[in-house]
Amino acid sequence: MTVQELGDRMSAAEFGEWRAFDHLHPLGDQRVARQLVLLTTLFANAHRGKREAFTMDDFDLYRARVPLTREQEEARFVAAFRSAGLLVDKSTPTDGP
Repeated sequence: MTVQELGDRMSAAEFGEWRAFDHLHPLGDQRVARQLVLLTTLFANAHRGKREAFTMDDFDLYRARVPLTREQEEARFVAAFRSAGLLVDKSTPTDGP
């Protein structure tokens, strides 16, 4: 849309109202970031295999997060590696040599 077309379709008063609304409730970067998080989640879930489904919170870099203790971080790390088949529990006997 050109500036002329915008001027033909929207009054200066309405444009001023939209500017005021955007000042109070900006949509820009936050909205784009949220849309990218959604697309990333959809893509990751389409290619996740048998692991647990991803959520949007897994990819939202701007979401406030509760700090984890060292034990919680280690438990998540081990669980992620185990679910990906990258960590084998050696305490379980196997049928091998």
